[in-house]
Amino acid sequence: MTETLLDWNGLLRRVGDDRPLAAELARIFVERSPDLLLELNEAAAGKDSTALLRAAHGLKGALAVFGAAAAVALAQRLESFAAGGGNEPAPADLAELSALTRQLESELTAQLALGR
Repeated sequence: MTETLLDWNGLLRRVGDDRPLAAELARIFVERSPDLLLELNEAAAGKDSTALLRAAHGLKGALAVFGAAAAVALAQRLESFAAGGGNEPAPADLAELSALTRQLESELTAQLALGR
């Protein structure tokens, strides 16, 4: 079984138990995460370390809002790699981060469906 990434209670604590705000953040992530992944993959394909750094940092921040520790750690690894001038991240790292991001999208969609 796949471990849950989403820390909904942690999100609620971070937003002062403002459930409408938490739901809005979740909707924004679900809408924007495909674009964030596209930016990351395009930066990697273009071997552009600056764009890779920016994309990994942005995705890391978005993932951190929801307490997705495993995904945040992987995005941080990619960000550090790019900060060191690396421009060809391991395809397995990109694939894993994409999978974790899609998993979080699914978990957030499920929470939104519950009306939380």
